[in-house]
Amino acid sequence: MATAKQFLEAIELQKLVSNDVLDELYEEYRASGGAVTAEALAKQLQSRGLLSDAKAAALVQAPSESFIQVGSGILNPSRPDPSSSDDPFEEELQAKRAKAGEKRDAAGRRKHVQKSHKNDFDSPLLLLGGGALALLLLGGVGLLVVMSLQSGDQLLDSAQKAYASGSYAQARDEYQQFVEDFEGNARWSEARVKLAVTKLRQLTETSTDWDGALRVAEEEIPQIEDEPAFVDSRGEFASILPRIARGLAEAADRASGAGDAASERIDQLVTDAKSALTLVGNTKYVPKSLRDERDLTEINELLDRVARRREAIADLDTTLETIRTAIAGDDLPAAYAAQAAFVVRRPELRDDPRLAEQLAAAVAAEQEQVRFVEDRAEAATDEPASPVAIALPLANPRRTGQADATGVVTGQFGGVLYGLNATDGTLAWRRPVGERLAETPAVDAGDGLFVIDHRRGEIVRLDTTTGALNWRAEVAGDTAPLHTPVLAGDRVLVATETGRLYAYDSESGGRAGYAQFAQPLRAAPAFDSESKKAYVVGQQSSLYTLDAASLACVGVRYTGHAAGSIVAPPLSIGGRVLVIENTGLETSRLNVFATDESGVVGNQLREWRLEGVVTTPAVVSGRRFLVTTEAGAVYLFEVTSSQDGPPLTLVASQGVQTGPARRRSVIETRGDVWIAGEGLRRTAASLADSQLVARELTDPCEGDLFVGPLEKKGDALFHTRVRKGQPGVTFAASDTRSGELIWETDLAAPPLGPPVFSETARGVVATTTGGETHLIGPQEVRSRQSAKPAATPTRPVVYDASVRLASSDAVFAQVGASQWLAVRVTPRAAARSVGLPGRLACQPTVMGSGVLTPLEMGQVHLLDTAGQPVATPFQPTVAVGADIAWTAPAAAKAGDDLLAVLSDGAKTVYCLGITADALTERGSAALTDAKPVTIAAIGKSRAAIGLAGGSLAVFDLPRLDNPQSTPVGGEIVWGPYAAGDVVLVATSEEVVAVQLADGPQIAWRAPLSEFQPLGEPLIDGDSVVVATRDGVLTRYGLASGDATARLDLGEPIGSGPTVYGPRWLVAAADGTVLVINRP
Repeated sequence: MATAKQFLEAIELQKLVSNDVLDELYEEYRASGGAVTAEALAKQLQSRGLLSDAKAAALVQAPSESFIQVGSGILNPSRPDPSSSDDPFEEELQAKRAKAGEKRDAAGRRKHVQKSHKNDFDSPLLLLGGGALALLLLGGVGLLVVMSLQSGDQLLDSAQKAYASGSYAQARDEYQQFVEDFEGNARWSEARVKLAVTKLRQLTETSTDWDGALRVAEEEIPQIEDEPAFVDSRGEFASILPRIARGLAEAADRASGAGDAASERIDQLVTDAKSALTLVGNTKYVPKSLRDERDLTEINELLDRVARRREAIADLDTTLETIRTAIAGDDLPAAYAAQAAFVVRRPELRDDPRLAEQLAAAVAAEQEQVRFVEDRAEAATDEPASPVAIALPLANPRRTGQADATGVVTGQFGGVLYGLNATDGTLAWRRPVGERLAETPAVDAGDGLFVIDHRRGEIVRLDTTTGALNWRAEVAGDTAPLHTPVLAGDRVLVATETGRLYAYDSESGGRAGYAQFAQPLRAAPAFDSESKKAYVVGQQSSLYTLDAASLACVGVRYTGHAAGSIVAPPLSIGGRVLVIENTGLETSRLNVFATDESGVVGNQLREWRLEGVVTTPAVVSGRRFLVTTEAGAVYLFEVTSSQDGPPLTLVASQGVQTGPARRRSVIETRGDVWIAGEGLRRTAASLADSQLVARELTDPCEGDLFVGPLEKKGDALFHTRVRKGQPGVTFAASDTRSGELIWETDLAAPPLGPPVFSETARGVVATTTGGETHLIGPQEVRSRQSAKPAATPTRPVVYDASVRLASSDAVFAQVGASQWLAVRVTPRAAARSVGLPGRLACQPTVMGSGVLTPLEMGQVHLLDTAGQPVATPFQPTVAVGADIAWTAPAAAKAGDDLLAVLSDGAKTVYCLGITADALTERGSAALTDAKPVTIAAIGKSRAAIGLAGGSLAVFDLPRLDNPQSTPVGGEIVWGPYAAGDVVLVATSEEVVAVQLADGPQIAWRAPLSEFQPLGEPLIDGDSVVVATRDGVLTRYGLASGDATARLDLGEPIGSGPTVYGPRWLVAAADGTVLVINRP
């Protein structure tokens, strides 16, 4: 039977209990003086559940001799081979140990083998010798302990030096050896923690094995987290663990970017990265004070990007299947729509090769779907019916001179096409054509002009000199945007955004038919006169080659451009086809394609990055062409004739300019490149550095905004600009040699009030917002224009208020200014600036022989045109230093009394009259529900004013008592205007007539189109004529509201109608006086 000491040694060697329990048992053994038995110790362990009954019995019942036999089954019980470890370093360690001949147990410790002992020598001499030997042994053991401590410290110091130098393999081996051999050393905890750190460093810094590093971290850190030295190494883990997380996240990002975003490998990488972040988030491992939150945010953003990319790839797979299905079903519009929608959702995958491959398949299938549809129709040679009898443009020759050029130059502004004599700038003709966002300039064919009429959806041919109609032909109705016509031999081609390319005979206007495409067309085509081919850019992805004569599609080239990214027409120069594609908000790309011997577009030869987006057509001159971007960059290219070298060269360029993005125009003439944007510049190409260098320019028009393309004729450059702070547009010619302005003509200034016929002046008087007053007499009517203003302002001002007296006198003012322009057109035309007593608060009005003039200071004056008082001003009670925001007054006779009604724009309405040469208050009314916001109106016995919120307030004259109000169904946007006992107002949706005599009450309502009324209505017997901004005059019965006549003038207007004998007068939006046949 085993002794207690043998029992304790056996359980220690077999590691059956923990060191703490073993220490307790040894202490109990020593305290009992060795009296405690093995059986008692075994029972104690059994009762605590630390030793099984069978194991306890085997140890206690074993003979004493068996405990000292080498290889005893008690001390060295047989066990199976240890299983392989997941530790990446285990195999390497085992190999080194085998090579060194070490014998270790499964835990990695050296085996302690007890040699056998026999009790055969019991003589006293031997006992004395044994005692001496024991003393020697004890001394040797002490010496070994000291030497062991010294060698352990040296080993740990060596490991630390290796770690510090980055020799992680050496450091790992030495830390490992120390941990195994010097478990009792005071620095053992430090070495154990450092061993784990070294393993992680080796995996993350020498091999970047992020998967292995995560496994080691998850295995090692929980084993050492309670070590005393762990706290000192948390800074190491704060560095290593985020690095592992980032490495795994970046690996997932790379793998997802390779296209196989659904792979299991990415799933594992993402999961591992999140596990690493979980370790980082454990404050026991990495305290918050040591975390780099910015780094962690970036790692999470990487994982978010992986997730988005995987979603995008899944979306791409779905889109590709949709495109394949659409192609198989010959539904190419659906294929393009799927691609366009996908690019909007996933712009980062726009250039994905799989998407490009599917679109290329769609393009190949599209060639078969482009077909010519015969749709013949004859052109009309007469103008459409119009109520406009005569149109009298208001032209102002600002500067006169003679240019070295002949013919007519054209320009568009505000939906009107103007033709001017190139020599002197006089207006030759005017034609409304409507407008759209993109420019569609007239195409000069020598003896004729081809113009798109956006109002009716027509192409028209005009006589260049007179502007007279040659023919007009419908394109696609007035709802389809049309592009600039292109002359192709004896045909004219017109592209539409409905996906059609129409062909017309250039002489007769007869329509042959159209080529139908599977997608919209967003730009005009290009034509090559040598190959007789037309090149058409689709809304996306495709560049078509068509035979211009038959409109048969003979080739389709996949370009891959995004939907709507090409708005400038392609170019055909010297056997090359050039396409400019906007690739972003601030960049574009020039793509150069080759053509074969028959002119069909082939391979792409070159692409050139441009700074800024391109929205204006390139300007071609021989083999050279100019491109300008909205960022102000300008490029002068030349197409080469070489088949082997570069397809084009950059001759010179100008970089991006400061200031806002805007459309610019360029042209090359006499070796100079002219650039028109905000101001005009003349540059020359410097061959030394390929830059466009500014040249001196006498009249640069600084601050003016240039619109429309530049044009050259002879030695003159023609341009169109809006002068800074001035209304309308100025057409001008500059000398290309000196740069001086030759002539300038102002046109298209909006009207200031309606044109009126003056008996005194014996003509029609019309004024623009620039203050130019034109007197149109019989001679001007015969010439169909007013060539020169009768009176012009003394300084440039944009006026917004006007008053015409019964004579031909008038005043023009700017609300907020302290002066007005007094104008007289007969007997001698004159205009002079007149000072006012204060700043004008609102639109003044005629009151008797004077002008009722409310001022911001609070006074209401009655002045003559010279600014002299006709009556003493009215002064309401007002706080010191306060202003009054008067609303526009109305003045009229109520019975025999001349009254004026206006409000302070806050809460009070006043009625004023003239008593003993003084403006006096006849009555007032305080408003409590809503403030007054409109002009006032005076009926036979009652006055009305509009209130905020959409109500009309009505009062009895002159005391403004008996206040009443009625809602009109919406905010008042026009009126009120009086017509007897009825006042007219308009909301955004309808015209409303309100009866004053028995009410107020709604008399009738009439619906409006999308355009609001403007100007005063015209009372025409028992009817009223109302004008809307789109150029429609509607006559309503005053009693019933029935629309008895409707006149469409065919262009926007800027005033209401006035009487002109049996006809009416209306000002067009560009100031032109329209003489209307009365219905």
